[in-house]
Amino acid sequence: MIRQNFLNVEAAGPTVTVIIALSIYLAGITFDWPLVVVSLLLGAMAVGAVFLERVMLVVAGLAVILAVAYLLLRPVIKNYRTPPVPEKPPVPASGETPADPV
Repeated sequence: MIRQNFLNVEAAGPTVTVIIALSIYLAGITFDWPLVVVSLLLGAMAVGAVFLERVMLVVAGLAVILAVAYLLLRPVIKNYRTPPVPEKPPVPASGETPADPV
């Protein structure tokens, strides 16, 4: 199929995986039911691999954006998490007595 330009090289792997999954599914229906579970997992992994390949650029882009945002906002986050330093009460002027706390 690749030689006849019916499939790309990138599409041949998932296509063969799906064909193998379908043949295992048919064998599972005919012979033993655990083969059906194996074929469903194999088919799901093939579809997941194609999906991940398609969205990998988006995922990598989001990871870069989040990393840059973290690096730029790290000082802001650090200052947000540290508790503020309490203010010291004013020092009384000379000759004044400090007020008694109630």
